[in-house]
Amino acid sequence: MANPVYDRIVEIGERLYAQLERGEPIALESVSRHVSNLVFDEATRAYRLGEKKTVRSVSKVKELRTILQFVAVLNFIRQCMEQNELVSLRELYYTFKNREINGVSVSFDDQSQSNMIVEEIECLLGCTREDMNVLAEPSGAQAFGNLVVYDGSSRSTIDFSSNTNIQVPQLPHMVKVKRADFDIVLAVETSGLYSRIARALKLGKAQRLAELRPLLVSTKGVPSRAVRQFIGKLHSELGKPVFLFTDFDQGGLNIALYMQSGSAKSAHLPLAIPDIRWINSARDIVEYDLPAERMGEAKIKAFRRLLNDPRVKGTRYEKEINDFVEMGLEAEGEALARQGIYYIVTDYLPEKIAKLSDRNAYKPSSA
Repeated sequence: MANPVYDRIVEIGERLYAQLERGEPIALESVSRHVSNLVFDEATRAYRLGEKKTVRSVSKVKELRTILQFVAVLNFIRQCMEQNELVSLRELYYTFKNREINGVSVSFDDQSQSNMIVEEIECLLGCTREDMNVLAEPSGAQAFGNLVVYDGSSRSTIDFSSNTNIQVPQLPHMVKVKRADFDIVLAVETSGLYSRIARALKLGKAQRLAELRPLLVSTKGVPSRAVRQFIGKLHSELGKPVFLFTDFDQGGLNIALYMQSGSAKSAHLPLAIPDIRWINSARDIVEYDLPAERMGEAKIKAFRRLLNDPRVKGTRYEKEINDFVEMGLEAEGEALARQGIYYIVTDYLPEKIAKLSDRNAYKPSSA
């Protein structure tokens, strides 16, 4: 079959077999996906993986099982590609659940482990999991606004203005925009606030926000790859500015950080949106008199550790982290309801978006 990804898998298999024939311990070298290996790319204004390598070898007893799992999954993917079969990450996990090969267990304790193996294979092959016929489960993230697309994967037209609970397509690279009558993308971390904002827009109770003509997207917590690709597509292809609203805490800051700059976990893929504008600010907790929780020492230490992240130094995030640590407070986005259940759409979001619209909110350091 003429497929460069398949050919690369076969090549790796042949190399491992040759190692065995020579009596050498099986070893796999790949690019390190640790945060210390992130380097700033001036061309894309995002972080990518650097030159550091990591080697897994059966000569290290603690890595023996991981390498066996890696080889088993790689072979399973090869078989799926040969048969032109698609498999979900969940199905892949259960394929190896409680499984042994020649009396040796290749079972995963949980799906995060099998997902990690797939990500390492992606990095090794220089491709996406979709290129290997491996798909993620739908994230459940939704979008609402004046956007009509053709989804090539389902061969259907989707009108995101027809309902507030239409899910983001699972394969954004197969989506073709047919009509886009909106001015900004507004991504919202929590499903609860997405529903509140979407309902307000649909019922005409968010006039100031509606005047900004937003397309609302739920990230459903930490956004899946599909959600980031979908938002990135609307930004890069249509030139629509992207605004992100999260909770006022480390989780929210982390989401903003890796949506803007990329993450070590997926830095081998072009998922970052350098111009994304994070709406929240630590000082909003005080300025808007939000009901807040006092952070424990463990959370404060976690914030301080972020100051060593190369994506943080010299950016707005550095100031935000210091402000969070200084105040020792965190709050949920829903805390804005203290001012009224529609305050977020009548005042907070329109005011914050207006302030951010006149300037690029992020200028990552290239140092």
